[in-house]
Amino acid sequence: MSSGSLSKGNSRKVTISLEDGIHRLKSVGSKVFQLDEGSLRDEDEDTDGDSVVDAVDLNARVPSLDTLSILSRSLLPQGKVSFWKEFEYEREGRPYVRVTPDTPIEEVDRVLEHDWKMAIPTIVLEVISSVGRSVFWDGHRQWSNLQEGLIQAANKTDMWIITHGLNTGIAKMLGDVVQKENQRRQAMTCYRHPKQSGPKLPKLTLMGIVNSDLITYDERLDGKALRIEVDNEGNCKKERKYDLNPNHTHFMLVKDPSSDGSGLKGFILDLAHYLKSNSGTEGLF
Repeated sequence: MSSGSLSKGNSRKVTISLEDGIHRLKSVGSKVFQLDEGSLRDEDEDTDGDSVVDAVDLNARVPSLDTLSILSRSLLPQGKVSFWKEFEYEREGRPYVRVTPDTPIEEVDRVLEHDWKMAIPTIVLEVISSVGRSVFWDGHRQWSNLQEGLIQAANKTDMWIITHGLNTGIAKMLGDVVQKENQRRQAMTCYRHPKQSGPKLPKLTLMGIVNSDLITYDERLDGKALRIEVDNEGNCKKERKYDLNPNHTHFMLVKDPSSDGSGLKGFILDLAHYLKSNSGTEGLF
C-alpha cells in the first residue's frame, strides 16, 4: 500500500506439516503464512496434512482503527454493520465495502488506507476454507495449539487473519478465538489507570472476504446507510445463505457473477498481487 515505506525482502516457499506450522507460529518473525483448510481433516476429503508457507519481510505497522471516515476518498459502496450482542446492537459497527471482481484494486486500497486506516501488517494469515463443511480435528489438543499459536503471534506483532467471513466452519471458530482474546484483554485493563495496565497489544484484525450472494441479509448491505443493524437468526445451508460472523473486524463483500467462484478467487489474487507489488516483495499470500 502507498501509506508506508516498505523495504524489500526475500521470499521463500516451504512445505510443512500442520503441527510444525503451529509450532512455527509461536516463534513470530516477519512472515506471511497461508493455512489451507485442506491441511485439516474434514468429512469429505482426505489430505496428506501438508500446508504451504510463504515467508516475506513486511515492515509497515498498522495504526489503530478510527471511525469510518464520512469524507471517503472512494466511491465504493460501504458502511458499518452492527450485530445484536448481549441484548443490544453494537454501538461501533464493523466496516464493510462492496466490490466486484473488476473493481480496481487502487479503489480498494483507498478504502483500506484512508477510510479504515490500515497499512500492510507484519503477518498476513489467509485461511482457505470451504463454506458449509464441518472440520474434524484429531483431538482437542490440535485445535488448542493452533489457538495458542495464533494468539501469541497476534499479541507480538501486527497481523491480519483473512477468512470467508461467514458464521460457519473455521471462520466462526476463529471468530470465537478473537472474541475470547478481546474479552481477556478487557478483563486485564484497569479503567482508572489504562496506561498502567501493561504493554499495549496490537489490535486484532480478522477480515472476511466473501461472496455477497451467500449472505442472508446481503440486500441490506448496499452502502446507502452509514450503519446497518442486523440480527443473526441462523444459517440456511439448503439455500446456501449464511450470516456474517459477528466477531470479524472487517468485511469485503464481492459480487461474483461466476458460477464456479472464479470471480472471488480472482479478486483475492488481484489484491495479493497489488499488495505484493507495493511492498516490493516476491510473494504475499
